[in-house]
Amino acid sequence: MVGLLALFSLGSFLSLCKIESGVCERTEIVVSGAKVEGMIWDSDGSVLYGASGTVLYKYDNDVVVKVCDDFPSQVEALDMLADGSVWFA
Repeated sequence: MVGLLALFSLGSFLSLCKIESGVCERTEIVVSGAKVEGMIWDSDGSVLYGASGTVLYKYDNDVVVKVCDDFPSQVEALDMLADGSVWFA
């Protein structure tokens, strides 16, 4: 079995865990020292979004990019809509 599992900690990083033959190979991805509150994969499962406070980040092609920093309030949860839009609460 091969898969990719996204994890997050209460610390200031995201961790991705690739599972192959029952073994987890973890990669830490630093996100500007921010505590990530919500995470969601895009519809294709290729881009990972994470929110911290009023900032939205995305992890794509091994790079973390700030997508926006002007949510009207702190983001607690994310969801991916069928049209590819990111919903937040």
